[in-house]
Amino acid sequence: MNDAEWEAAGELDDVFRNRLIREAYEVVADPEHLFDLQLQVAKAADKGSDAPQILAPHIEQVGEIFDRVHFADDSDFAGLSLGPPSGKHGLDNAIAFTIDSSLRLVDGGQDPSWVPGDTLPDFATGFDADRRQRLRQFVEGRDSRQSMILRIQRTPEDERGVPMVATVREKEGRRLIDLRRLSLSWVDPVATEFAIAMGLSTAESELMRYLVEGRSLTDFAADRDRSIGTARNQLKATMRKLGVASQSELVALYAGFSEAWRLRQMGPTGGLKSGSIRQPAAVLADGSEMPFERCGVRGGTPVLMLHGAIEGPILIPDLEQRAKTEAFDLVIPWMPFYTAREASEDVVTGVDQFARRAGMLLDALGIERCVVLATSFSSAYGLAVRAHLGDRISGVVLTGSPIPMRDGRDTATRNPLWRAPLLLARTSPAFLQLLVRAVVRLSMRGETYRYFDRLLEKSPLDRETLRRPDVQAAVRRAFVSRPDRAARGMTMGLLLILQDWSRWLDAQGAPVRVLVGEEDTIHDFPTQLAHCNAHGFEAIGPIAGAGGFTLFQRPGLVLDHLRQLSPVVGA
Repeated sequence: MNDAEWEAAGELDDVFRNRLIREAYEVVADPEHLFDLQLQVAKAADKGSDAPQILAPHIEQVGEIFDRVHFADDSDFAGLSLGPPSGKHGLDNAIAFTIDSSLRLVDGGQDPSWVPGDTLPDFATGFDADRRQRLRQFVEGRDSRQSMILRIQRTPEDERGVPMVATVREKEGRRLIDLRRLSLSWVDPVATEFAIAMGLSTAESELMRYLVEGRSLTDFAADRDRSIGTARNQLKATMRKLGVASQSELVALYAGFSEAWRLRQMGPTGGLKSGSIRQPAAVLADGSEMPFERCGVRGGTPVLMLHGAIEGPILIPDLEQRAKTEAFDLVIPWMPFYTAREASEDVVTGVDQFARRAGMLLDALGIERCVVLATSFSSAYGLAVRAHLGDRISGVVLTGSPIPMRDGRDTATRNPLWRAPLLLARTSPAFLQLLVRAVVRLSMRGETYRYFDRLLEKSPLDRETLRRPDVQAAVRRAFVSRPDRAARGMTMGLLLILQDWSRWLDAQGAPVRVLVGEEDTIHDFPTQLAHCNAHGFEAIGPIAGAGGFTLFQRPGLVLDHLRQLSPVVGA
């Protein structure tokens, strides 16, 4: 549909309705199509069209079909890997075979029946056109991945195939792709952490071990003296618990967790010892536990840092080093959307609960007063901490802070791609849920940029920042340990923007500074200034050399503002 048709749309006739519904189902084939669809439907809604109401039940059905189609064999989140795993962490160093950018075999490697010069046969990718297309995009260098995990069948009769890792190398000006077999092992320390993090029972953990080690469900049933039907039911229950849709995805989830565990041992660069001081969790006064990270100098300037949905509680190396050099004590609790198994339906109550628990975390660590740093969706949590903890908070610094939408047509949210799903979610949450599905699916393919490049179209600086190796490394370290966390963070964050923040915005308390980059395309400086003036906050900006990711772009400036508001200086 063109813009003129959408603008003319009021009460839709049957022909127009049918075209609209067909376009909704096109999202299953092309997730990126959803972005244009939501923009157009939101535009029509602004003009009084009932398009959102018509589409709502269909969008729910599209979401269900989307899950069945997309969350299958190659749902391995390989696009978030830091690069080729080392041989001692599950990768067979022997090259199985090598292909060039045309998918021609350069070297048959370990299989003499694969003849150099021949094109990689269709059966090798399971006669799956989508899987083959993703491999082609990878070998042609059309995504940002350094490695890719996929399943390769060695014969037409090989239904199961083997997981392999594809890595890039240059030789005499040619781009070659080596494929090596990924041989995972069920390592006790990793397996224990995996079971705890995922909430697996002993039986579920044992089932995972069989799958990771390449044994069959039949073997599992026989060894435990159970029927194959019982074993299948247990497998289905485990997949539902972990939010995956295939055995391959279960194994890939363990592979990602295993890689994250390795990275935690090695530090943020994958090769250097981290300067962070990490503890698994603090025991709070109510007997519950709160996981957190700690970075910098213990006993230094205390900062309660609340992370965003993209990067998780992981710092880029520059910020980590600055915190240590400048004697900051950064306490970074894992936000609820990175720990809760299910997103709370009452997100506002969830924010207040977190704020009260944050006070108990400070008690457990012996911190009497601190300054708060909150970024992105966590801004609401930072303001709630200020409202609940009173004099214990000496100041609040917000970066990349969203402004809540008080009604569906609030002009404060100016970026159309940001505003559209929020507007439509007021009609049906399914619009929002499908957006998150689409973005996560693009992440699986290593194509997250297709969303963020459009969202940040007017901020070259932000697009460049997301492509920085240190930023990508931080995001991957947070994301790969539990891929669904970033999706849940995005969903909960967007839902939170639709809520009433007045209880936190208008509370009396410590000074609040909102740092606004000159290239922030979600909320520009005049919009943020008006918002701050309405609530007694101080808007700092527009900040040169910064966009929506000020914490990554101007970390020194952020730390300066924290120091100015800290209990040491500001008391």
